Amino acid sequence: MKKAYLVTTLTGVFAVAMFGSSQAATININEIPDTVEYVDSISTFNTTGLYMADMEVTVVYEGGGSDTVSWDSSGAGTGAVGNGWSLYMDDPAQTTYYGSFWVFDVTGTSIESIFLDGFDNNVIFDNDGVNFGTVGSRMGSPLGIDFGNLATTTYTDVIDVFYIGDIAITGTSVYGDVYQSMLIDFTGSAFTSKDVFEFYQDTDNISNPIPEPATMLLFGVGVTGLLGMCYRRKRK
Repeated sequence: MKKAYLVTTLTGVFAVAMFGSSQAATININEIPDTVEYVDSISTFNTTGLYMADMEVTVVYEGGGSDTVSWDSSGAGTGAVGNGWSLYMDDPAQTTYYGSFWVFDVTGTSIESIFLDGFDNNVIFDNDGVNFGTVGSRMGSPLGIDFGNLATTTYTDVIDVFYIGDIAITGTSVYGDVYQSMLIDFTGSAFTSKDVFEFYQDTDNISNPIPEPATMLLFGVGVTGLLGMCYRRKRK
């Protein structure tokens, strides 16, 4: 079952109250359970940019084409740098749970979506900001912007966020709060060099993910279909 809801930010509410009307991006959060993968444990819920080595980051360019880069966790260079774009942590040594925010930047290019796939490299995405959820994951947070006047986002159109593929601890039931990958789709209009996109998103680390080849094939087909769906929707 697909679950969707709108996420609003405190900063946006305060801005409207204090200074009148203000435009902010609309964030739509979507959960796509897909195939469940079982792991030994959540090894840490205090994940930082230094603990996300080799996570794959793929961007899709406006008009077609894509670029995939592995996350570098070598201190000051922490993040992913591709052809005309970069994604990094403001402070890679701080936890992704409101300790440090993500920064996406482009130069002279336009981006339609960002896909983060961390499962094969022990990185997962925790989007439950209410409950402790899966054992060891603690409380997480779905993608949020403009939190506490620290992270700033000037993009004012619709952003669809998809959390894909459930994670569960071996021998337990699926809770539905941690996921294998995340797709950020700039649905309203392409993200360009004039835009600023800084956001919070909690990540955790896992122990012993062992995806079966057939499962990963199905997962890849599902993600490819989702990316294609987003692209076709924008062309209409």
